[in-house]
Amino acid sequence: MTDRDSSTVLLRKNATCFINVAAYRRVELDVEAFEPPGGVARGMFGTRGMEGIGGRLTLTSTALWFHAHRLNFIRAEFGIPLDQIVEVRNASRGQSRQIEVVMQSGARPRFLVWGVPTVIAAIDAARGRAR
Repeated sequence: MTDRDSSTVLLRKNATCFINVAAYRRVELDVEAFEPPGGVARGMFGTRGMEGIGGRLTLTSTALWFHAHRLNFIRAEFGIPLDQIVEVRNASRGQSRQIEVVMQSGARPRFLVWGVPTVIAAIDAARGRAR
């Protein structure tokens, strides 16, 4: 399944996804992949022990996709089906504009993205249509 499946693209934004690289290499969407390694407390911007992977966030009518751009060493690519999203919340701190996607599995991917209210509203609207 890719963002090019028979889905309608609703929103595209440049974004950075924060990933625990060691855990992500084992299992992509596991809870550990989005938590700091070794239980390290989150830093001032919520990124301590995490790798920021630059790329693009694409919202379709069926899923929220993240595709890393080619300049990254880690080529993280994954999709979160809209029916697996429990909540999308503003996780911004200071000047760092972030959203946190809470999934049914307990995973909480975080994305650094501009236009947080717009992104959250678009995801919530897409989730409403998908139900």
